[in-house]
Amino acid sequence: MRRSFIRIICLLLLGVILVWSAVACGGDATDLTAQSSESTEITSEATENTSESASEESTSTETTAESSETDNTPEADDIPEHIIDEEKNGLAMEEFGKVIRNEKTMCYAPHNAPDFKNHYLNEIVGTDNTPSGQMRVDMDRDGVEELILVYQSRLMLLHFENECVFGHIFSNNTSETIYTDGSFAWSSDTELFGIEFGISRLSFDGGKVKYEELCRTEGFYKFYINGEQVSETKFNEFIDQNKKTNIAIAPFDTSFLDPNESKAIELACAHWNIKDGDIDATTGERYRVVCDGIDLSARYKVYLYCFVNNSYYECIEEALVNVHTGEILTVDPNGK
Repeated sequence: MRRSFIRIICLLLLGVILVWSAVACGGDATDLTAQSSESTEITSEATENTSESASEESTSTETTAESSETDNTPEADDIPEHIIDEEKNGLAMEEFGKVIRNEKTMCYAPHNAPDFKNHYLNEIVGTDNTPSGQMRVDMDRDGVEELILVYQSRLMLLHFENECVFGHIFSNNTSETIYTDGSFAWSSDTELFGIEFGISRLSFDGGKVKYEELCRTEGFYKFYINGEQVSETKFNEFIDQNKKTNIAIAPFDTSFLDPNESKAIELACAHWNIKDGDIDATTGERYRVVCDGIDLSARYKVYLYCFVNNSYYECIEEALVNVHTGEILTVDPNGK
């Protein structure tokens, strides 16, 4: 009996211990869960802060990159423009004038031959062969203009380099296709390629011409840009994106022949109150003023022409001009 009672007491004690252990463990578990929850919240907050920080850093990096990209992009005003060196250009024009007046020779190599020879201009273009017009453009972009003399069937290009004047002949198929940027158009008709058309640029090295082809077509079925064959569509896009302006052929500047001729023309134009190339407001006919020689009294003979009915020139005025005194004597062109 006594043993049974002791056994019951032990079982009751064991039960109490088990219950107390369960309660204690449950409390600890609750604390751990709470701690875990708090830890999760802290971790979440840290993650969010890290994410925000990373986002801010990313935004800062993007802003820096944009700022850097913007800083490295040149403004339109920063892009250097092509500038003519007026001093060197003036010297070149003086030397061209000496060559045109046959006062000095130029370096000339027919068909870009290996060796230059010294020639007077009239040995190449013929005597008494005054150009019908001229163009001035810096074809090689060195700051000094080339002078292009327009003759009936060809162009004579004068280039100034190393204190020398170099002469080069262009054929007449480029006479009206030199562009304001110095490039030029050309065409040819060959048995091998048929009709070819292209645009090129030139440079000079010791007076020698070097050609750089920008684009061309062969028979209008093969197309090239910078020497690589392309589709017709791409070729046309290239042409559209690189539109060019032709240089207008100006009247030949006779001051190249005689510096006093331009002064004589200027005085005569002021006397007649017109300018060379003016168009009559009533008739629509164009005027041309030409200086042609000196009389026995060292007066320059200046003639005023009118392009009658746009078909022929007729001399309507003549003047004898003394460039030293400014005196002008009007002469009847018909000798009356």
